[in-house]
Amino acid sequence: MIIGTILTVISYSLVGPAPFMPIEKSMLWVVIGLVIQGVALGMICVPTFVDSMKAAFQSGFPNDIHTYGLLSGIWTSSFALGAFLGPSIAGVLYDLVGFENGTYFEISLHIVLVSIAVFPYIDDGGREEENK
Repeated sequence: MIIGTILTVISYSLVGPAPFMPIEKSMLWVVIGLVIQGVALGMICVPTFVDSMKAAFQSGFPNDIHTYGLLSGIWTSSFALGAFLGPSIAGVLYDLVGFENGTYFEISLHIVLVSIAVFPYIDDGGREEENK
């Protein structure tokens, strides 16, 4: 998931292109960016469902069809909420700052996500040794 999020940052940097990218706007960069984005979103979406199942089972939910149905409903509803909010927020950003500068929002959002996802791997605070 972390690699997928990093690839998403790269893809939005190319599609914009983001103002900090020293490349000219062209169809080639848009196509390359969207291909990277498709791969990246696959790397982000699939693990979230698997991780939610693991978290549910660790929290005491039974490993049965009812739990799968509940998680599937929550995951799909979250995905649908994002499909509604994403274009709405993007439209407002486009009107306010333009497409290229609007990519900063998406890039920043994914950098925060990477920071949160990487944090547990940086230092476990010695807890792993205590658990042995």
